[in-house]
Amino acid sequence: MNWKAILVGAGLVLALITVVLVVQRSPRENRIAPTSDSSPVHPLEFSETVVLKAESQLIRHILLRGTNEQIGRKLADIARERYGLQPAANPDVAFGTARVQYFQRNYPIHYERMKGVAASYGRSVHEYDVDMTILPYNVNVPPACSAVFYPASSSATGRSFVVRNMDFGFVTVSELLGLQPAPGEKAIFAEPYIVEVYPDEGYNSLYLSIGDLLAGTTGGINSEGLAVLWLVDHEVQANDVRAAGDQIIGNNQYQMARQLLDTCATVEEAKEGILRGKIYDIGKGAHYLIADRYGNSFIYERNPKDLRSHISDNGGQPQIMTNHPIWEYMDVSEFPTHFEDPYDSMNRYRILYNTLRDHQGKYDVDFAVKANEMVFPRGTSATLGGPSMTLRPNWQVVLDLDERSMQVRFYLHDGKTTADGVDSVMSDFSTFRLQPDGGW
Repeated sequence: MNWKAILVGAGLVLALITVVLVVQRSPRENRIAPTSDSSPVHPLEFSETVVLKAESQLIRHILLRGTNEQIGRKLADIARERYGLQPAANPDVAFGTARVQYFQRNYPIHYERMKGVAASYGRSVHEYDVDMTILPYNVNVPPACSAVFYPASSSATGRSFVVRNMDFGFVTVSELLGLQPAPGEKAIFAEPYIVEVYPDEGYNSLYLSIGDLLAGTTGGINSEGLAVLWLVDHEVQANDVRAAGDQIIGNNQYQMARQLLDTCATVEEAKEGILRGKIYDIGKGAHYLIADRYGNSFIYERNPKDLRSHISDNGGQPQIMTNHPIWEYMDVSEFPTHFEDPYDSMNRYRILYNTLRDHQGKYDVDFAVKANEMVFPRGTSATLGGPSMTLRPNWQVVLDLDERSMQVRFYLHDGKTTADGVDSVMSDFSTFRLQPDGGW
C-alpha cells in the first residue's frame, strides 16, 4: 500500500482530525416535536459577538432562538448581506424538485430552514431553479484533523468529553489551485462561526461551523449530550462535487452531522439515523465519530470500493480517529514502523494510542489537550494541485457531553522552531454552554 497516498488526496486538501470524548448512561426522552406550518408566536432572538480577531481568523459566536424557518432566514440574511451570496442555479428543475422533496421527506427540520432561506431572497422554496439547501461562503473544503473519545468511565472527572484538532492552511481557494486570489477573496478558514441554536423543533445544539452558514457543521454537541464530528478519510478518492447546485441529491457530510445533532439523543439513535441517510461527500470522503453522554461511541465509515457501511464501537474504551479508515487499519501493531512524514494519519494514531496506553490512572482534560498537541502539524505541507500550503492547528475544541459545553482555542501565530518543527501559539480557551431549557 502507498502510505503517502493515505496522507494526501490527489488534487484536494489534506485533512486530519484528533478528538477525545468521555460519557455516562441515563435515560432521556426524545423531545422532538412534529414539523408544523403554524406561524411563529415570538420574534427571532439573535445575538452576535466577536470571540477573537487574530491575524488569520475572525471568529464569531452567534445565538439563534426561534422557529427553524426564522433561523434559516436569519442565516440567509447574513450570507446575503455579509458575503454577497446568491443561490446557485440547479442544472435542471428536476434536480431542484428532487432536492426539495428529499429534505421535506427525510429531514423536515432542514426543509423548514430552507423555507427561511427562500424568504430571505424573496422566493418560495418550491422555485426549483436554484439550490436553497446550502449557504456556502469562502467555499467548503475538507480540513485536516485528529480526534479521540474518552468515556466517563475513563475520565478523572467522571464526565464524558471530546478533544479535537482542526488542521488546515490559511490560504484561499484560488491559491490552492495555483491562481492569484481574487480581490477581496478570503482564506477558506478565515471566518469560522460558533453557532448556538435553540429551535422550536429538534434538539438545541452548539457547533463549530465553516463553509456553510445553514448547516456547515464540522463538529458539535446537542442538548441530549450527543457529540458528532466528521473527519476526512484519505482512503476515499477525491471528487469534484460542488457545494451547491450539483447533480447529486442527499446529505453532504456537513448536513449529515447537523441532522444527527437535530434528531438524535443517543449513539443507538445516531446509528439508525446515519444508516438511513443518503450521504455524499464534498471534495473528499468523510468518516464520523459519534458519542453520547452514557459512555458509548462509534466510528461510521463506508468502503469506497463496495459502499458497504462499517460501524466500529468503542467497547467502553477511549476511541481514536485520524484520517485513515479505522475499520480496515485498526491494529497498531500492523502499522508501518517508519513514516516519512510525522503527520501521517497512522503515525498520529499510533502516537495517541501509545500516549493513552502508557498513562497511569484516569484521563483529565489537561492530559487530553496535551495529548492532542503532540499531533499538531509542525510545518507539514499539503497541496491541491497548486502551490503547497503549510498546515496549522486552526483550532482545538473540547466538548463536555455532561455539561453540554464547548471549550475552544484558536491559532494565533507561529512560535519557536525546534528539532520537531514549528510550534504554534494558541489563544486561551473560550467556553460556551447550552442553556438547560433553551427558553422554550
